[in-house]
Amino acid sequence: MTHERATTRTAPFLGFLLGCILVAGTAACAAGAGTPGVVPSADGTPIAYEVHVGGDRLILVGHSMGSLVIAEAARLLPGRVLGLIGVDSLHDLDFPVTEEHAAEMIAPLEADFPVACRQFAAAMILPDTDADLAEWIQADMAAAPVEVALSAMRGYMAQWITGAGPALFEELPLPVVAVCADLWPVDAEANRQHMRSFEAIVLEGTDHFLMLGVAEEFNRALKEAIAKIKP
Repeated sequence: MTHERATTRTAPFLGFLLGCILVAGTAACAAGAGTPGVVPSADGTPIAYEVHVGGDRLILVGHSMGSLVIAEAARLLPGRVLGLIGVDSLHDLDFPVTEEHAAEMIAPLEADFPVACRQFAAAMILPDTDADLAEWIQADMAAAPVEVALSAMRGYMAQWITGAGPALFEELPLPVVAVCADLWPVDAEANRQHMRSFEAIVLEGTDHFLMLGVAEEFNRALKEAIAKIKP
């Protein structure tokens, strides 16, 4: 499973390794050679990485910005991936994102990353969330390496500004299921214009970190999503 920051607090059901995406220069998380790939960063500089997975009947799960990571991984693993599951992501592939919108989002993070990142995370957490969990999420995100986090955000936004994100899904002959909170609406019909198939499972009264806040409910939804993909 991929998401912004790997944690040990992921829902218990995700006790198996689907795979991991390695950026060049990091330590390997699995033995053996990975499948190499190259993607452009926000400034166009190529970034090399490897995809390390086991098995040949994979369902890839990605939280938030990780949805684009698993899509790229699937492109590099033709014939081995059964489908993709986005976690509170892929709400609307046609949602318009402009350079101005991206700059407005990123500017506070560039000015004071720890403070702005905590505010960014807090806006995606429901007020009645356990206080310790809410604090842990905000602190964990704010502790990310600043340049890595900013590069990831710029690159992610660029995928939507240029249309490369939706185009990537158009290349994949795979079913996609999203397990989402109800903070933002899901436009299933818009997504189906770019995907072989798309279904959404929406958990009411949850937030962006639903796999942590309502782990048991999320696990049930994830099982349902897997059942929709697994033949």
